[in-house]
Amino acid sequence: MRLPESVYLEITSACNLACPFCPPHTRKNEYMERERFVHVLASLAGKARVLYFHLKGEPFLHPDFGEYLYLAGKAGFKVRITTNGTLLAEHAGELSHSSALERLNISLQSLSPFSEDEFNKTVHVVLDAVSAIATERTAGGGPFLASLRLWTRDNSAHTARALAAIEAKFGLGAGSLARTLASKNGATIAPKIALHTAETFTWPTLDGTDFGPSGFCRALRDHAGILVDGTVVPCCLDGEGILALGNIFESDWERILGSARSQAIYRSFTERKITEPLCRRCGYRTRFGL
Repeated sequence: MRLPESVYLEITSACNLACPFCPPHTRKNEYMERERFVHVLASLAGKARVLYFHLKGEPFLHPDFGEYLYLAGKAGFKVRITTNGTLLAEHAGELSHSSALERLNISLQSLSPFSEDEFNKTVHVVLDAVSAIATERTAGGGPFLASLRLWTRDNSAHTARALAAIEAKFGLGAGSLARTLASKNGATIAPKIALHTAETFTWPTLDGTDFGPSGFCRALRDHAGILVDGTVVPCCLDGEGILALGNIFESDWERILGSARSQAIYRSFTERKITEPLCRRCGYRTRFGL
């Protein structure tokens, strides 16, 4: 099998929120040390193109986030960041000028538990930062997209207040986004800023709903993951390392992904069979009819 293009590299397992759709992990909260981060870059050089700086965890909590972004770019990687947005303003400068950063995903659904006052205060800061970053990136040229993720189509109250905030910030007509989203799942908000919507999904757990033995997943086909302790997992939703394939600090990337266990998981997906208990309980694949 070909090596996946993207790797979800968890630089920290710590998070500053407790989102209802994201079950807390039982692992220790850790921050990947610089020496280990550099080791991972060397291990993946020429074998992957894109690094996501999360699997679980909020990447902006890492005290060396800016340096890691620079080092990844220097090593030839493109970086994609997924964040709850609450710390975005603190990193707007380095994100605006990073040649490595090609995508910034802001999970606005993370703000759904916030009270009205908390939400209004936070979302305005987040949207101001997104606007500033996109303006700088538009002027600087090069590929970049800020994606405002609103995966709460089944939560009409939060969706409505988020859409209203976006419309107000970017000078869109009141109710215009709701009309657009009635027939599609996304909309262009401004140069280099888009809105993407979907239904809420919950991370898979072994005690979750079993969706059956048939289906497909792109795990190991276009992406794999590395937890903060080096544990390699097949996909971006194994936040506990249940499907551990090896450890990047103990073995090399090709050997881990070429192991009998990795190959068996890959083949099962090719055959449209879901054999792993965790994978059977993953509702994310059902979003795409997989």
